[in-house]
Amino acid sequence: MEVFSILFLLNVCTTLIAVGAVVSLGKMPKLFDRFEKWVYYMVILIAIEQLHSAIVDNFKLIQFAESFWAFYFYKLNQIFIFPIGTLWLLVPIFQANTRFLIKILYIGIWFSALTGSYHLFQFFGILTLTGWNLGYSMVIWYTALLELTCFCLVFRKMLGKCDGHDPLPT
Repeated sequence: MEVFSILFLLNVCTTLIAVGAVVSLGKMPKLFDRFEKWVYYMVILIAIEQLHSAIVDNFKLIQFAESFWAFYFYKLNQIFIFPIGTLWLLVPIFQANTRFLIKILYIGIWFSALTGSYHLFQFFGILTLTGWNLGYSMVIWYTALLELTCFCLVFRKMLGKCDGHDPLPT
């Protein structure tokens, strides 16, 4: 019963964080319009889901606890918190007045948070890392970020939003 109550409380907290993350999209700087935010959200969501299905699920690197609440907790993070956190990472990457070292710092914090989340999930009993390691995690998240950043560069070019400060020339 104690494990159930801990998972239930984690899910309540995570649900509130997910709702807050969705609401925070409205507070995002006007760097991206509403359409761009939703397109980028869908792209990163698809990238995360595909990478996890192709690598993590097929190679059975992670075993989930046999609880609905554990699966709910994991999916809530994977569907809302991770992609929206990644969207927020795009803001300093695409802002012209953000220094390169600050961008690298934000990317490092993002990598640390996402790779550390797997170990936190294992600590809470949400999943068991059977063949998973830090290297796999870095490859997954780097690939997802690279895929999203490349898509954003091309999409912004198509929208005519490259203002000379984006990494892609006009």
